[in-house]
Parts: sequence; C-alpha cells; structure tokens
Amino acid sequence: FVAESAGRADIEVRLSTPYTNTIFVDYLTRDGSASSGHDYIAAASTLIFAPGQTSKAFPVTLLSDEEGEPIENVVLILTNPVVATPGVLTRAVLNIVDSSSPPLLYAPVWLSDGSFQFTLAGPTGRTNTIDMSSNLVDWMELGGLTNTSLTADFRDRTATNAIRRFYRARRLE
Repeated sequence: FVAESAGRADIEVRLSTPYTNTIFVDYLTRDGSASSGHDYIAAASTLIFAPGQTSKAFPVTLLSDEEGEPIENVVLILTNPVVATPGVLTRAVLNIVDSSSPPLLYAPVWLSDGSFQFTLAGPTGRTNTIDMSSNLVDWMELGGLTNTSLTADFRDRTATNAIRRFYRARRLE
C-alpha cells in the first residue's frame, strides 16, 4: 500500500539466494483498477543484479489528483529472468490509497482460537468503525480503529463458533 500523495513507490525485488553471475530480470507495470497516465506513470525496464547482490528496487511514479477515489491498484510483473529461475512470485499488486478513499477490509483469516482477523486499509489518521452482521440487515459495532499507517489489523474475538459473519468498515466523519 502507498499513499497517492507519496508521489512515488519503490518496489523491492529480491533474489532468494546470491548468485555468482550477473542476473537480469525485466519488470513492467499494467493497469489494474488504476490507469496509466491518470493515476501512475507506466514503467518498464531491466533490473541488473551484480554477483552476490540479492535486492534491487524500481520506482513507480504516482500521479496525485483532486478526485476522491477508492483504493486503486497497479499490477507489477517480473519477466524474462536471465541466468536465474523465476520464483513463485512474478506478479504483485501495488495498492494506491487516496486521502479520501473509503476503508477496505481484506486478508481475512480464521485463527486457531476461533477468532477472525482481517486488515483494514485506508488513509492514515482516519477513524473507522468495524461492524458485524449475521444477516446483512442488522449491524452491530464491534469497535473503532484509527489508521496510523495505511493498514491496521482488526481481530474479532467474539467470532468463536459463529456460523455466519459479515463485516464492514465505515469511516467516522
């Protein structure tokens, strides 16, 4: 996640092991829900890892605008590795958070103690409330959460043995 106002995101690419040879890998960006030329500047080039080097980064330039937008994303792709075998992760997503983006819940996980955890994404400094429902009609507030970074984890300890739960996040104005 990166704030739209940051102007730039540096995307780190890591090799799983140091190599004795020079390694080349191409990178490029593709539109997800964000649009090249409107939300970011398309990027494509080659990363060159010197022998023994395991980390490099490439920039993605972000374009700030006055439009209130939901969280948008750019697809990041690694291709054509030379002198290396591609790893499991050759695609990733960069999420761009606008200062007025509504909160987004993602990465839900049932934990071994029966509780439920997810991550809330949204602009920093905003206070959000997390609500729960078992029928999508009647909602109960579980608690408040203020983002001190672009993401914050929330854990519902009341979810133990719940048959059905729905969650939503609302920004408190």
